[in-house]
This record gives sequence, C-alpha cells and structure tokens, in this order.
Amino acid sequence: DVKPQLNLLKRKEHPARIKQLFSVLQRSKTIKTIALLQVNEDHDEMRKIRESLAALGVSLAKEWVPYGNDGQLVTTSVERIKGLEYDCCFILGLDDIEKSHLKYTVNRVYVALSRPTRRLAVICEEYPQLFQGMPGGLFDIVRA
Repeated sequence: DVKPQLNLLKRKEHPARIKQLFSVLQRSKTIKTIALLQVNEDHDEMRKIRESLAALGVSLAKEWVPYGNDGQLVTTSVERIKGLEYDCCFILGLDDIEKSHLKYTVNRVYVALSRPTRRLAVICEEYPQLFQGMPGGLFDIVRA
C-alpha cells in the first residue's frame, strides 16, 4: 500500500533502523506479521543482528522459525520461508549478492522481495548493483 523503501546506511546502524520501522509498523491495524529476511544464510551475521535487536528491546521470535507470536519479529533466511507471505518484510543481505557466483542467489533475492503483501524495506549499506537499471521511482530511498 506504499512504495518499497530502500534504506542506505552503515551496517552498524541497521539494528536501530529495523527497531524504528518495527515499532512504527507494530501500531498498524493492517500489519500483523513482520519478518526480517536474510538473503544469505549467514548464521554469525544473524546472531549478531538478533543480539543487537534484543539489546534494543525488540521482541523476537525464535531464530530461524517462519512464524512467531503476535508482536514478535520473525528473523529467518529466505531458504526457510519459500511459499510463505508476511504483511511486511525487512530484507538484509543484498550488499553481498554481487560477490556471489551462484545463480540461485538471484533467485533468493526474488523470493525475498516477493514475500511481503503490504510493505517492503530493503536495508543495505550501498545502492545494490542488482537494482541499477531499474526505474528510480520504484523505491523511496532513505539515507542515513
């Protein structure tokens, strides 16, 4: 119901931005399910982001599960949620796509970007090469 958002900010600022977006969306009457989806399945990175979010007071579902209780942020990878949908998704990991030589990585991006039914927020350090060549008006760009 609104344009997708591309958030460009330093990696250390990602948890604070996720908390901010999550806090706003939790008050919505139409957004019930919110997921943080990691394009790659980097367990160390997910552990760090979860620790940072927990320290900021974000209520988290158990790690890698596809659904949580009301008011909890699901944190999982794209591989674990194929076929599922969420009202809102925060997508992480597009910064590393260009480094991957695996063709299925682009498929993971497609799966991630097609999971939200109402809101999408992509969170990166830099404008993803994968998005270059797309019309500029498709995303609202938020820079830190």
